[in-house]
Amino acid sequence: MTFTAVVRGTGRRTGIERDRDGLLDNDEARDLVPDVPGIQNPFRPDSFDATGNNGLLVADGVSDGQNDFDNDGQSNAAEFAAGTNPADMLAITPPHATCDQHLRTAGDCDA
Repeated sequence: MTFTAVVRGTGRRTGIERDRDGLLDNDEARDLVPDVPGIQNPFRPDSFDATGNNGLLVADGVSDGQNDFDNDGQSNAAEFAAGTNPADMLAITPPHATCDQHLRTAGDCDA
């Protein structure tokens, strides 16, 4: 069982992150497209590098959090943090999305 919580008053998401790829385990295990039969999620909570950019389903030497699986210009970690689907190139991260410590650690922030 994995979980993700939002710390009251901060908007920051928290949860278990075993593989240190910048993505919370719950995000890597949950179904990203519940309307489609089966689990639609290319990421794995036990693998630092399960995917690559541009829909690549094999390791490419870059953490899953830093990659851009759907090739829309936003990292997977930034999309999960903003509540968008990193496997859907039409799900764009809103410009007002905040940069929290989780993203800073994954290297997805300029600050």
